[in-house]
Amino acid sequence: VSTQSTGLLIFFSLLRVIMDPGGCGKQLSVVILSPLVSSTGNRITAERIAKHLSFRTGSNTSREEEEEPKDSGSFIAASFVDSTAIRSKEELSKILEERNTKVVFALHAYRSGRLVSELKVPYVLILGGTDVNEDISDQVRLEVMEKALRNASFVVAFQPYLANKCKKLWPFTSSKLQVIPPSVEFPEETNSFSYDHLSSPHLPPGSKYFLLVAGLREVKDPLFIIEAFQRWNAEDNSVYLIIVGPALDSLYAQKVQEKIKERRGVLFLGDMKREEVLWMMRGAVALVNSSISEGCANVLLEAMALHVPIIARKNEGNSVVIEENVSGLMFESPRECIEKAKALLSFPSLRHSLSSAAAQSFSLSFSLSRERSLYHSLLSNSVH
Repeated sequence: VSTQSTGLLIFFSLLRVIMDPGGCGKQLSVVILSPLVSSTGNRITAERIAKHLSFRTGSNTSREEEEEPKDSGSFIAASFVDSTAIRSKEELSKILEERNTKVVFALHAYRSGRLVSELKVPYVLILGGTDVNEDISDQVRLEVMEKALRNASFVVAFQPYLANKCKKLWPFTSSKLQVIPPSVEFPEETNSFSYDHLSSPHLPPGSKYFLLVAGLREVKDPLFIIEAFQRWNAEDNSVYLIIVGPALDSLYAQKVQEKIKERRGVLFLGDMKREEVLWMMRGAVALVNSSISEGCANVLLEAMALHVPIIARKNEGNSVVIEENVSGLMFESPRECIEKAKALLSFPSLRHSLSSAAAQSFSLSFSLSRERSLYHSLLSNSVH
């Protein structure tokens, strides 16, 4: 048995004592509090963390790192609460009480943090990129986040640079801050998906497309590159940019759709199932990220794991994930984005080298089993 397996055997044994000191069999209820709009990185992250935390002690498992003793019927059940649907702290407290919740994992220091600062149960606060890159400029939100962070049992940052920003803004978090690089886990249906499943309009025969996956809002900034792709399509009508994602900001989404209607070359397909998005990603020349700022974009990790080349706008979060000209290409202007895109079409060897290096970087730095183990440890240390 590996060292990691031995550590998790000890972890499960400790949790069994905490959960079920009499040995009668008992449920430990954990709630994942997060914005849960379908097909967003938040939703995908919340579901993955819930899967990490949900298990039955004593059950058979195919994952070696989760082998456990087989003498107990105790289990941990993780359920969801959509933070965007909760109007008050009192409403959340009532839900947690009804579920007999022992620990809360809250995603986003503001969007979920506004609800958790006065909870009677321990909570782990997971920082989002928006928290430290965007919301800190709003004094009201800054105060909400500070209170939520101060009362958290632990704070999670996806990357060291986010942790460093957090410590600089809120020095009191240093002793309870942990970096847990995110990973990805693909639905089983992904490998069996075919184009016939898609409800989106077909592109003309022989077309090539670049894919931008984002919930439409200002920070994702697809408007930054739309016109550049439209001009390129006017030169070469086989090239398209396809945008996929929910309209999170209706006013901004309207601006995007109005811009798209002006000229050919860009399609907006709206919200799609994750399996469809992943299938489209595999068929793209490259994944494009146009965000003004990022924490640690889930969609970049998916592209890396699927060997899909990446062209990303240069910002602090993207620069941490991607090594420029090694595991991906980066741009600072719309013109530079198109230049990098044309290079990928002209040089297949470049596509291969970038995607291979990205896949290797993903395997080394964004391990699913390591992410699972670290969340297990946080859960164990949060239960009193």
